[in-house]
Amino acid sequence: MSMWKVAYKYALICGVFLLLAFWISYRFGSNPMIDLRHLFLDLVIMALFIFFSCKEFKTYRNGGILHFWQGMTLAFMTYLPATIVFLLGILTMFQLDSNLLADFKLQAMAFMEANKPEFLQEMTQQQFDERINQIQDVSATQMISGATFKKLVAGFFVSPVITVILRKKP
Repeated sequence: MSMWKVAYKYALICGVFLLLAFWISYRFGSNPMIDLRHLFLDLVIMALFIFFSCKEFKTYRNGGILHFWQGMTLAFMTYLPATIVFLLGILTMFQLDSNLLADFKLQAMAFMEANKPEFLQEMTQQQFDERINQIQDVSATQMISGATFKKLVAGFFVSPVITVILRKKP
């Protein structure tokens, strides 16, 4: 049972940090939905809190031993609830700020136009125009689900790395 307590404590804090990073990025003009630096930030935040969760369990609750399965379980019990906290928070943000969706669309279209030469090296003008139209048609649900999925993927990929680093058998 102590494994659950440790994981959920860090999951709650991690979810709050993910929300804060999202909100701060948005308020300072960066689009956390398309900015790759934000994806890197998500990976770092997930890795830190999965590390803290596994380290606390290993050091203070399990006598300095952490099996791979324990680390993976702790990681899953940390990143899944953290993602749920993020999801609930971002749903609330979209409900409270009616301009959020429109702002993200404008920022995404501005990003596409600013980087048009690079995009046209990889796609035709027609494909570029279709992408602009897709941005205009995106819904809040699509944006929220995409952001949530990125958090799950971040947690999924850093979990085995952290677990292997901290693993210690008796």
